[in-house]
Amino acid sequence: MKRRVFLGLAVASPLLFGPFARAAWAAARWERTLVLVELNGGNDGLNTVIPYADPIYYDLRPNIAIPREKVLQLDETLGLHPSFEPLMPLWRDGEMAIVQGLGYPNPNLSHFRSIDIWNTASDSREYLQGGWMSRLFERYPPPADLTANGMILGRNVFGPMQGSKGRTVSLLKNPAKTLKRA
Repeated sequence: MKRRVFLGLAVASPLLFGPFARAAWAAARWERTLVLVELNGGNDGLNTVIPYADPIYYDLRPNIAIPREKVLQLDETLGLHPSFEPLMPLWRDGEMAIVQGLGYPNPNLSHFRSIDIWNTASDSREYLQGGWMSRLFERYPPPADLTANGMILGRNVFGPMQGSKGRTVSLLKNPAKTLKRA
């Protein structure tokens, strides 16, 4: 699934599933819901969250910098790529946050090990089996009447939801491709 398609669906889903979601949340007795968006693959972070007020951004990116007048300004220094326009109402209403500069101490130079560290929230020297969300649900179990603790869209990779105690639904882009023919 392409990022633009996913983000479009993410913006539209409250409109499409709002009544269903509100009923599910009421049944679960949860007042808040965490939506964790993990985009796999390459991403140009400086053309996603743009330091438009910094002249160095334009000096070092003469051919790929987003023109200042096209940047969706978040504040006096940072903005979003113009393709994120559908997310701006969420930003203005305080329903979306952007976290920059994430990292961990003593970074491991292996891409795959780094993904494992992110998914498990482990120290770079420890190897954990369960994802950080799965472990959180073990410690603070969701209500038993909740059908699932989480939902994965587009891939059958559970990441932070991996673990023996998780109740996670995986909705694939094309489920027929994953079914074995009898």
